[in-house]
Parts: sequence; structure tokens; C-alpha cells
Amino acid sequence: MPSSRRNAQRQLAARTNIGPPIGPQRSKEALITTPILFALAIACTGSDDAIGMPEGPSTWDGTAEVNDTVFQVVADIINTQGDLTAEATITSDLLGTASYSLTGTHDPRTGDFAFAPEAWIEAPPIEIEVVGMRGTFDPETNTLSGLMSDYAGMQDNALTGGPVELALVSGDGEPTQIGDEANALPSPASFTGTYICSGPEREVELKLAASEAGAYTGELTFGDLTIADGYGTFEVTAVHNPTTGGLTLVPGLYTASETEENFVAFFVDGTFNATNGSLNGEGRTNVGPCPSAAWNVAL
Repeated sequence: MPSSRRNAQRQLAARTNIGPPIGPQRSKEALITTPILFALAIACTGSDDAIGMPEGPSTWDGTAEVNDTVFQVVADIINTQGDLTAEATITSDLLGTASYSLTGTHDPRTGDFAFAPEAWIEAPPIEIEVVGMRGTFDPETNTLSGLMSDYAGMQDNALTGGPVELALVSGDGEPTQIGDEANALPSPASFTGTYICSGPEREVELKLAASEAGAYTGELTFGDLTIADGYGTFEVTAVHNPTTGGLTLVPGLYTASETEENFVAFFVDGTFNATNGSLNGEGRTNVGPCPSAAWNVAL
């Protein structure tokens, strides 16, 4: 990864990638019955002033709900000018206690932030997925609140996320400032390139645009293996730091597909370089991270 925040622990205990290179195929029944953990992704409205999370270490405590299951959550976050690493500890009657690492991006212009799941630190006793969340950082109440989001499949195109709310327990760092914005992403932006996960190289296209409030949305298309041979397209929400270049994509629903496979959507965590227009990073599937620096696209 181009940034050290992308190099957190990459253990992957108790998970086996038995599916195709984009992530495991699965039936609709598996989607409904599989217990799920999560990564964090936050979105909020824009502001003329910085809406910065605390710099340095902070701890957040609360609950999250996915698939009608409520989890107790403690998230230890390290924020370095908007580049994020975290460890989430999850407790429920079903799982006991488990923990895993995450990396992500915070945009102090809007308060948006996103985490992509990385790897198990302490694996649960049963096989589960990791998913995402969108919501809002409120600097007045020091809370993170929003809606969980999981991985849609081509044939089972649905999301089962519920509410999440985390309150700041500790962390007295100064708010992240906006900075020089030297690596600001243009809007709209269209990227083309390649992506590797557990299989061969695939063509990818990414289109993003920012709203007036500063939130980035768009679509990601990947090939099977080339886009001409078959493809899948799903919605994404992106959080971007214009100073560090950090950019994290959170997957949404599929909007189109032309393949017989049932590929599952995925996260991307990377860094945009305004000098050469590149966006390099790695994919994060529902069974863990793809090879480091294997997502490579450019304007």
C-alpha cells in the first residue's frame, strides 16, 4: 500500500476463500442465515468549517445491528491526518468476543469517514462475514451513528444492515484539519485499470462524482475477466481525504451484470495521487483482504 495505514495486521484466521476471485459465490439462503460482523463507513453533510475526528488514538463504544442480530462494539481508532486504522472488538451471545483490524479514510471537510475490514485478530468460533456501515460523525455529541451495509450478490441483490451508534469514550486529540488538499480527487472522475484478488487479473472501471454536500457516490464495474467477456456493476459510496489522498470505497447494490457467476461486491481501500492521476490500493472481500497493491487504476 502507498501509505503505512494500509499495513495493519493481516491475519485471516478461520476463514477460507472457497469462491471466485471477486469473493465467494453464495446462495440467497446463505446470505440470510450467515452471521455478520462489520466495518465502519460514515457520511454526513458538508460544512464551511472542518468537521474533524480526534487526531491520534480514540475509543468508541456502542451497538450495531445486522440481520436482526445486535452486537456490542468497542472500536479503538488511530487517526493520522485522516488516515485511519482501527481494531473492533465485537461481543454477542452468538459469538462471544471476537476482534479484527480495519483501515480507512476520514474527510474533515464533511466529517465523512469509512473503514474497510482487513483481518481477524481474534477469530470467532463460527465462520462469519465482515461488512460495512454508513452514517454521521456528530462533533456536538461525539457520536457515530448510521446504518450497517453488507455485500450484495449478483443473484441475491439485497442488503440487511441495521442501525449503529457509537459514543466517544476516550480521545482528546485536536480535530483533524482540512490541510492543503494537494491530492484532491476531481469530480466527476473516471478510472480504468486492473484488479487482482484470489484469481487472475480483471479489468475494472470506476466512476465517482461529488454532491454539493461533498459526498462521493458512483459505480464500480469489474470484468470476467475482461469487461467485454462479462461484467458486474455495483454502486459505491466513497470517502476521500484531499490532503493525504486516502480513498475508501464502500459497496452497495448491483445495478447491472452480464455473467453466469454470482460474484459478491467488495470494498476498496487505497490512495489517490493527483500528480499522475493514479488510485492504488487493495480490495477487501467478505472473506478478507486481496493482495496488497493489487488494485491499480488511473484517470
